[in-house]
Amino acid sequence: MTQKELLIIKDLCKQFPGVQALNSVSFSVKSGEVHGLVGANGAGKSTLNKILAGAIEPDTGEIYLDGCQILPLTPKKSQDLGIQVIHQDLNLVQNMSVMENVFLGHEIENGGGLFVNKASIRNATRKILDSLGVNIDPDCLVKDLTISYQQMVAVASAMRRKASVLVLDETTAALTQEECTHLFEKIRMLRSMGLGLIFVSHHIEEVFEICDCVTVLRDGKYMGTLDVKNTSKKEIISLMVGYDIGNQFPVRKRVQGKPLYEIKNLKYKVENECFNFAIKEGEILGFFGLVGAGRTELFRSIFGADQIVEGEIYHCGEKITIKHPKDAVKNRIGFIPEDRKSQGLLLSMSVKQNISLPSIKKITSGGLINSKKELPIVQGFVDKFNIIVNDLNRPVSNLSGGNQQKVVLAKWLSTDPVLLILDQPTRGIDVGAKAEIYKLIQKLSEAGHAIVLISDEIQEILGMCDRIAVMHEGKITGILDHSEANQHLLLELAYGNK
Repeated sequence: MTQKELLIIKDLCKQFPGVQALNSVSFSVKSGEVHGLVGANGAGKSTLNKILAGAIEPDTGEIYLDGCQILPLTPKKSQDLGIQVIHQDLNLVQNMSVMENVFLGHEIENGGGLFVNKASIRNATRKILDSLGVNIDPDCLVKDLTISYQQMVAVASAMRRKASVLVLDETTAALTQEECTHLFEKIRMLRSMGLGLIFVSHHIEEVFEICDCVTVLRDGKYMGTLDVKNTSKKEIISLMVGYDIGNQFPVRKRVQGKPLYEIKNLKYKVENECFNFAIKEGEILGFFGLVGAGRTELFRSIFGADQIVEGEIYHCGEKITIKHPKDAVKNRIGFIPEDRKSQGLLLSMSVKQNISLPSIKKITSGGLINSKKELPIVQGFVDKFNIIVNDLNRPVSNLSGGNQQKVVLAKWLSTDPVLLILDQPTRGIDVGAKAEIYKLIQKLSEAGHAIVLISDEIQEILGMCDRIAVMHEGKITGILDHSEANQHLLLELAYGNK
């Protein structure tokens, strides 16, 4: 059966002050097709999605749906036409029920038109959920559902609006592997129903798992559309970044240094087993596990952000006391949290202010910031980390995800740490920026820093770490040397099967 071209995007252009966000982008999406959309941060994916959603207008270009030119779009017109965009941050009302969210703005009324007919809405919602193979109580509050099920509510809402084109924008970012598998089953179901799906992701592996073809954008330009069966990860990445990044992970000289920090009989919860491990000079020690294994909680307690129930921490053989993050900083420990936007950065403040904030005592005189001291420190990190910013006074919120992560790294390195704890340091950034972050981590370890790398990405753990500790339900199930670690063994330990 021949698939028809459902959505045609032709010569779309959009310019913002100083930035050409889209430059003559053209491609089409067929019915019954999952069409991947990839590109580095700043490639134009978000701009394109906002145009499809009717949130912004293109400067020039055309969009055809079922052969009809549909520009200009508004959010209402876009939805009425059947174009639905599901974002990573779901547009759901948390304190309302599933059925109220599915029919929000299109409530079924009783005969008199004064009251909402809840029975009809409940039955209609249940029919939509059943058609998707999703077992959710229509009366359940959205806030009581997992992210995975909340996404299904968003999909149900789209189906209620008779979606023909569904844009899934980074919808796997907050999901576990099991939840991703469940989502992909539903995507295949929607494809079989004849929808055209645009799947936006930073994870190239997901593109190969779920997509039929993939369009690559770079710097606002269309670089090509590839058949997934006839391409490779290397080809896609090369189109994304404009060059061959080769091996994504730098080659490491695996040198065993002396123990710098030792954790002895530590508990962060009464019910936990005791933690005992060492972190060595120049070492990258990985911590792998499933979501909820307790890795972040363990290192938040070591850093002083949460309380230690019992146990001891030693630095170079001497016992140290950490009850607050300032104690950790004093003992030369830095912590880069997993959520850089809410925990790692002050988004309304400038790049300069974010980098210099932890070392404020070094650059103040008489209670005032000494710009002559501040600027060389900040500029040094900007140059060293290749942070792309044309004005140090620019709000850090304006930077790409990769550059924001470099600012967080610079911020903590300005405190001169010996141990650097990195919690999901490459989450939400593109492959080119990831390669740069990996090189920075490599250089830090070569300079003698001890690195703890907490990651859900098994290839990242295997590619970067000298030793790998695996956690399951609040305890370490194994610590492996790089030479003996493999994907199968790590997953066995992560599921508690060893």
